[in-house]
Amino acid sequence: MFWRRVASQSSVEGEEFTEEYKDAWFTMNMLVEDQSMSWSGRESNRVFLNLGGVRFADISGLTGADYIEDGRACARLDWDEDGRQDLVLRSRNAPRLRMMLNRWPNPGNWLQIDLVGRTCNRDAIGAQILVEAGGMRLRDTLRAGEGILSMSSKRLHFGLGAAVAVDRVRVRWPGGAEEIFTGLAPNARWLLVQGAGTAVPVGKSAVTALLGPPPAPAQASERRNISRVPLLSRLPMSALPLPGWDTPDRTLADFAGGMVLVNLFSTTCAACSEEFEMFKRRRNFLANAGMKIVPMLVEEGADPQTARAWLTERNFDKLAGVASPATLDAIAIALSDVLPRSEEIPLPASLLFDAQGQLCVIYVGEIQFRELSGDSVSIPRLQSDLLLDPRLVGGNLLVARVRNFDKLAKKFAQAGLAPLAALAERRAADVQAYLKGGQ
Repeated sequence: MFWRRVASQSSVEGEEFTEEYKDAWFTMNMLVEDQSMSWSGRESNRVFLNLGGVRFADISGLTGADYIEDGRACARLDWDEDGRQDLVLRSRNAPRLRMMLNRWPNPGNWLQIDLVGRTCNRDAIGAQILVEAGGMRLRDTLRAGEGILSMSSKRLHFGLGAAVAVDRVRVRWPGGAEEIFTGLAPNARWLLVQGAGTAVPVGKSAVTALLGPPPAPAQASERRNISRVPLLSRLPMSALPLPGWDTPDRTLADFAGGMVLVNLFSTTCAACSEEFEMFKRRRNFLANAGMKIVPMLVEEGADPQTARAWLTERNFDKLAGVASPATLDAIAIALSDVLPRSEEIPLPASLLFDAQGQLCVIYVGEIQFRELSGDSVSIPRLQSDLLLDPRLVGGNLLVARVRNFDKLAKKFAQAGLAPLAALAERRAADVQAYLKGGQ
């Protein structure tokens, strides 16, 4: 929400990467890593029919599997045991899982085989099967996985076409031993156990799931709005750009020595106006707690002078300013590491920093004064660079989430925020030293 960049074409070979090109990569990485967007979300699945040899026909539209999704895996199985191969599709975006039942009206004859190893591995992975039927010789190998991120059913399926009898089945078990099975009727499932010499018929399972109409969708529960997100592992951000009206180079470090509440607002936001009324009523309490409120305008296209006048009416204009692109990028990176992915952040939104310039709490939406007042008391009592100090909790070690500061440093660097990247790198080094015992 807080940052906008435009993708660009690749650079010509041999030329230096342009700033637009770097920005494009930064944007795409943010979208994929932090907002669960997809690289290939608008590409349809493709299904190809083998016409013999290396000839294939694209029959995607006929199968109905040509969904415009970011497909990741495909597995074959006979779910309803009707002799027709069904498909399970797995995608990165929703719906994550699809079952496609094969309803081809004239599939022809077929044979299905389950293998059990005795002297080889029990699943008989690696076994080679040769089926001879109606003058055809059909081969397959039992594999533990095929394609990417998928494994089809271990039940081997052979399409017999018009063949009405199976002459024999030869199995070459893992290890080299061979065995021949006869007496297998088509249009049935058979179990072949290594060393048994005789095929055993397997009856059809009573499968009822997915054969009837789908159940009614569950009613979505009312979503609970998240209003306060505390950080156990604080994020050092003293170099965060906070341009003032007349101090364009101002940063969070200029407010060192006390808590700072950076409030992101818009003059057209009714909730923002109500929140400033609360700040006004509680001004004395916040001042006594040593908390400074720094309003930052994030309204695109807004007139700064109009916004300043809007804040002057509420007596909050002195520390305010207009968020720069660097400010928005830095906040977006910080939020992406803390909040749920693809989460829309409404205005107003606020970030509470401690006296060392570390991000401690994120308030999503209008702040509840009860929560803010509680934080104003508790935050100063829990001062620690790493929040891993065993003295924090009565001598007991508080095991907090170890934030990936190296990753954050890289994101800050990609966004051109070198001072923030340096802070994250130093914190990463401090965490590593602590984990290795060099506190």
